[in-house]
Parts: sequence; C-alpha cells; structure tokens
Amino acid sequence: MVKLCGYCLEGDHLVVYDFKSFDSIYNLIPKDGFTWLQRIRVAMRFAILLKFLHTRKSSFYKPFIVRNLNVTHLVLDEDYNPKICDFGLITGGVFPDRTIFKHHHVIGCYGYIDSCAFYAGDFSDKIDVFGFGAILLSLITKRVYTEEERLRSAPFVFKLALNEYEEYEYGSESETEVNRPKFSVVHQSLAGEPGYCPDDGHKLSMIGVECVIGLGSKRPNMKQILNICSNLMSSRNMPTILE
Repeated sequence: MVKLCGYCLEGDHLVVYDFKSFDSIYNLIPKDGFTWLQRIRVAMRFAILLKFLHTRKSSFYKPFIVRNLNVTHLVLDEDYNPKICDFGLITGGVFPDRTIFKHHHVIGCYGYIDSCAFYAGDFSDKIDVFGFGAILLSLITKRVYTEEERLRSAPFVFKLALNEYEEYEYGSESETEVNRPKFSVVHQSLAGEPGYCPDDGHKLSMIGVECVIGLGSKRPNMKQILNICSNLMSSRNMPTILE
C-alpha cells in the first residue's frame, strides 16, 4: 500500500503519499510491452496484499475491506509491484464502519465492483474478491473498461468472460472431454509469449470466473486464490515473488 506522509484539513483538503509510481495497470493492460510474466507478478502481489488485508490479526479489529478496487486505483512501481492508491471506501481495522453509509453512485469503479452486493449493503470480503477477479480478467484478456464503453453501455470485461464461459459450458455436444480444449480467455498474443503455460491460462481464467459469479458465498477467498496462484508454472519461474 502507498505510504501516507501527511495531510491538511485547512482550505482545500490535501493528502501527500510517498510512492514512486511507474504507471497504473489501466494504462498498461492493453500494451504489448506488458508481458505475461509481469502480469502474473502483478496478480500474485495483488493477491498477497488482499489476503493480508482480509486476515484479521486481532479480535478487536475487523478485517480491512477496500470495496472500490479498480484498474485505475492500482499503480505499479518500477519493479511491477502493485500498490493500492485509493482508500475512499475502505472499512475495517482502524477505520470507522463506513458500511452504514449508502452509496448510490460509485465513481470510477464501472465494471470492477459487485454492484448488487454493494447496493444491498453486503460488504463481506467477497466484494474485494469480485474486484480481484474482474482485474485479473482484465490482465489476461488485455482489456479494460473505458469511459467510452460505459457511455455506449458496452458489456463489462467480466461479463464478456462469463459469456465465453457459458458458451464453453453449453457448447457443441459433439465435443468430447478428451479433445475439448480447456477454457481460457487469455489474449492470443499473451499465449504466444515465452513463459506462458496453457494450463496456467486455464487456471487463471477459471479463478477469474469463480471470483465474479453472482453469489458471493460461492466465491473463493483470497487465501484459496493465492494457494492456486502459487502453484502456477509461471509462479515457479519467479521464486522470489512471495518474499
């Protein structure tokens, strides 16, 4: 997480953070120079961070729930380590209980927030799991949800992935399990990169889908997600990623 240096409450409110950002993943995701292994590193580090926030260290404090995870709120340093830079809706820990406030319009989170749970007031850690899944799907499909797409009511990235999964599940009955390719939404250009493993592409696609399914109770938690990510072939090529 970014480090807070100070703030001012006089006049215009000002917050000063200490971090050297390289770029946001919103800008990097569509770029060819953002490699498969770099995307895996970001996903792994992001999963580690959320697992830490969701793990209650003391019975006195509730776990942290960020609630407005978004590709624009996640910036990378020069080593491609992700940092969350927006805590406007965070609750838990030392923060007051913000879940008592009803938000009817969440700016900047189109396509990356579980709106059904949000407006229903269900603020378990599964709302962050949804955000992680939506961001993971953006990472591996090389797609981000833009303002232009919102204005023309284009489907969200996670919706496109869910549609592909449904088409895969209810595909041609002539296909047998033996010759049927494993489900994957990984962009073709990433699938051709060094270090890419088709089984990893399948597992990450399935993780993304499981994170954004309708019922939060059916979603995995961040510990389960991290365990799966840690066993990816791509992760084994990066032995220092969990340090």
